[in-house]
Amino acid sequence: LNWRDPVVFHERLARYAPKSARVFNNLGNYYQQQGRLTQAIEAYQKAIALRPDQPDAYVNLGAAYQAQGKTEEAIGMYKKALSLDGDHANAHLNLSIAYCRLRQYDGAILHYDQARRLGIFKEDLAGILEPHRKK
Repeated sequence: LNWRDPVVFHERLARYAPKSARVFNNLGNYYQQQGRLTQAIEAYQKAIALRPDQPDAYVNLGAAYQAQGKTEEAIGMYKKALSLDGDHANAHLNLSIAYCRLRQYDGAILHYDQARRLGIFKEDLAGILEPHRKK
C-alpha cells in the first residue's frame, strides 16, 4: 500500500473509523480531485448520513453534482448548506456559479455579493456578473 496516496490512506482510515463524517468528507474530496465523481458522491452522502448538521459535506456534494452537470441538484445541496450556516462563503460562491450557469443572474449576483462580504473574490465571476447588475 502507498500510504502517501491520500485516497489509499483515507480508504483505509474509513475502514477503521466508519462513523467519522470527516473521514468520508475528506475521502470524497480526494476522489473528486481525481475525477472519480461517483465515488466522491457516495463518500459525501455517507458523511451527510453520519453528520447531517455539517454544511461542508453538502457544499462538496453540490460541487460533485455540478461537475456532473446536475446543476439543479447542486443548487439544492448549496441551499441546504446555507440553511445550516447562512454565512458559509463557499456555499454562496458555488450557488452564485450555479445560478450563473442557468443564466439566473439576480440569484447569482445576490450570492456572489454574499461571498464577497464573507471574503471571497473571483475576478472572472465578477466580470461575468457586472453587465447584469441593475444600474
